Amino acid sequence: MVSLKTVRYLMAVVAVSLLPGCVPQNPTAAQKPAAQPTPVQTVAVMQKEVLRTTFQPASVMAYYRAEVRAKASGYVKSVEADIGDLVKEGDVLAVIDVPELQKQRAILESQIVRRQSLEKRAQAGIALAEA
Repeated sequence: MVSLKTVRYLMAVVAVSLLPGCVPQNPTAAQKPAAQPTPVQTVAVMQKEVLRTTFQPASVMAYYRAEVRAKASGYVKSVEADIGDLVKEGDVLAVIDVPELQKQRAILESQIVRRQSLEKRAQAGIALAEA
């Protein structure tokens, strides 16, 4: 048979489990004030072009690498192509002024003129000897 102690324990468990249902609803929950409307600012809609650009840190490496060397040393007289310009083989990138080579060219041209005049003089001497 069931002991008196067990019956009392079961009755206490049933009473404790039924007591919360006997309490009235929370009175503060039923008396909540109505929510206040939130003020909102409106704007006019207009169509506008959106620029989609960003600035990101980066390093740019060349796809092709080419060494450019001058055929003669001297002073840069003018620069015909700038960094980033698209160039082809044979395009002039810069003009180099070489005063020493210009002076040497003038000397060689004067020697050519002198030897041409010596040749004409020799031909005139041959023509005179044959006559």
